[in-house]
Amino acid sequence: MSLERHSHVKPMKLIDIRKLAMHKQVTSEAPKMRRSFILAIMPFVAISSAMAEVPHTWQTYTNGRFGYSVCYPADLLRPQTESGNGDGRMFVGPHGTKLLVWGGWNVMEQSVAQERDDRAREFINSGYTVSYQVVRPDWFVLSGSGRGKSFYQRMIVTHDREVGFSIEYPAADAALWNPVVAKLSRCLTR
Repeated sequence: MSLERHSHVKPMKLIDIRKLAMHKQVTSEAPKMRRSFILAIMPFVAISSAMAEVPHTWQTYTNGRFGYSVCYPADLLRPQTESGNGDGRMFVGPHGTKLLVWGGWNVMEQSVAQERDDRAREFINSGYTVSYQVVRPDWFVLSGSGRGKSFYQRMIVTHDREVGFSIEYPAADAALWNPVVAKLSRCLTR
């Protein structure tokens, strides 16, 4: 067999083999590089997470009438007088921040989804955009923004009762309030 007749094939095979060898080397080192990169940035992620979690002086508001409690950062929010019928309380903070906590009877026996729809409609009618929502068997969350403010609402709904909180704060202060909201959401109990 003459190499001259097939010389155009052989270099192609060599190039393909070389490309394959290079590709194999690059792809076999990619997981190592990815792992090294992740290990290199982990301390910075941990530091930035720790910086975002600014310590606050947390206290708990407990409502005897409806049997719920919620924590709040006492260094940021001042409790106002409990409502006249004992269903909840308002807390006020800097720059017009308001936290409302409440309980009530589910006299209409609404489902979690129905209650969520009603609350979302209220926010939309007040000029807000609902950008995030989660519905679970016994609770829901709504979050969004509008008019320069952000809001977050979480409610626990059962066949006879509902408890919840809603916080509204300046959108420009999100770095301060987002970690607070995350903790509020975890500590609402019934």
